[in-house]
Amino acid sequence: MPTEEGSPGASSVPSVDTVLVILPTYDEAGTLAEVAGRLQNAVPNVSILIIDDASRDGTGLLADNLAATEPRIYVLHRAGKLGLGTAYLEGFAWAVAREFDWIVQMDADGSHLPEQLPSLLAAARAGAGLVIGARWIDGGSVDGWPWYRRLISRTGTGVARIALRSKLHDITSGFPRVGPHLGGPPSGRRNRSSGVRVSG
Repeated sequence: MPTEEGSPGASSVPSVDTVLVILPTYDEAGTLAEVAGRLQNAVPNVSILIIDDASRDGTGLLADNLAATEPRIYVLHRAGKLGLGTAYLEGFAWAVAREFDWIVQMDADGSHLPEQLPSLLAAARAGAGLVIGARWIDGGSVDGWPWYRRLISRTGTGVARIALRSKLHDITSGFPRVGPHLGGPPSGRRNRSSGVRVSG
């Protein structure tokens, strides 16, 4: 059962077109503050949920310090390295419970450009619903990747497209994904997690 420390209730979150960016972290003390700052510059009213998997480099403490000075930054501390997928599930549940209008997932290592978030949000608000930042389409790009990493990404997407019969061009993308919240949790249920502490 999660325990909460200073976590905001739903009433503390503004109700008009609210945006939450979920940033899972593990040993990203060198990039987290910059990414958070760039997000706030790109989307001034953005809220940020940092989900830290017991980083060894002080990322969790840095996240707490950011949350102590920025009212729209929140932190989930998890007991260990529980994985990216479960971090996103934890973040989505947190966002839905607080009724954010738009939920965004991004990496905290600086590989995604916060400055592109306004255009993704604009597409979502225009009716796209789910928006995925993709590399392997016209206008998409990847900077600084060696050829083998490009090959792995393209191959993974190709295999996944065939297996899932999908028309998406970048299934392996961890780039910003923007979607609306899907409503509150089922009646009578509470979200559970392993060793979670919330601050902010």
